[in-house]
Amino acid sequence: MPNNSVSKFYSTSVALVFIMLAFNVALPDTVAALLFLLAIITIGIPHGALDFYIAKGLKTKPSIQWQVAFLGLYVFVTLISISIWLMFPAFGLSVFLLISVYHFSSDWAKLLPKKIALAFAAVVLCAPSLVYKASIIESFTKLLVPEAHATLISLAMQLLAILSFVFLLVQIKKLSKELRKIKWQIIEIMGLLLSAVLLPPLVHFVLYFCLLHSAKHWLAVSQSLDLNFKGMVLISAPIVLATVVGGSLAWWLLPNSAPMTDILRLVFIGLFGLTVAHMVLIDVWQRQQSLQH
Repeated sequence: MPNNSVSKFYSTSVALVFIMLAFNVALPDTVAALLFLLAIITIGIPHGALDFYIAKGLKTKPSIQWQVAFLGLYVFVTLISISIWLMFPAFGLSVFLLISVYHFSSDWAKLLPKKIALAFAAVVLCAPSLVYKASIIESFTKLLVPEAHATLISLAMQLLAILSFVFLLVQIKKLSKELRKIKWQIIEIMGLLLSAVLLPPLVHFVLYFCLLHSAKHWLAVSQSLDLNFKGMVLISAPIVLATVVGGSLAWWLLPNSAPMTDILRLVFIGLFGLTVAHMVLIDVWQRQQSLQH
């Protein structure tokens, strides 16, 4: 599948969502929450479920002991990260946002210089706070962050979004000739910018995380490790199932709030735990890939 296919699919999906909003097509909160959870389980989590297979590829003939040790370390890092969030939610959220900017910048690593990719990732992640400040603060408080800290984090996101956007305006002028050669990627970038400031933050995140970030990762892994779609599904299925079981257990053990609040906590605090280990591994893998090429 050519790289343009991901950009086309994402851009078309964003356009369809805008059309739905233009015609006032709205889903009940319960349905929206279930669709959000389904998208994360079926698309978002599977892209990280390939980590074990990627890790095995970093080592020549990994032993059973090495594989068990890797899985144990991965789970340990995940649980420690989640524990840090639960004990220090404002700190956990701040770290999550920062490492997400760094990690998401890899989506444009082959398209843009590193500094520009970082600035664009910062805009994609933080620009919603410019328009949906109250909604974002409310979501952060649902993630156990005290309201005062949530407000400060939102203000920091606004500042980072503005500074990053100004930096992009200066740099895009210098890269105008190169950008003219990549039509669908330009449409993707414009779709992301419009999505970030016009769509509700959760909708923007799901569209980006599931339909663009995860899809690009699946494509990169399939091309690098010579895997077809069926092979990736079979490889990721056991890890996805284990993650769903763990999330269901957490849902059952933890005090219940409103359904959307519970889903937000499970997804984002869980993603923080998984992202720390995932990001370190993918950074090592991408560095190895760049050395080989």
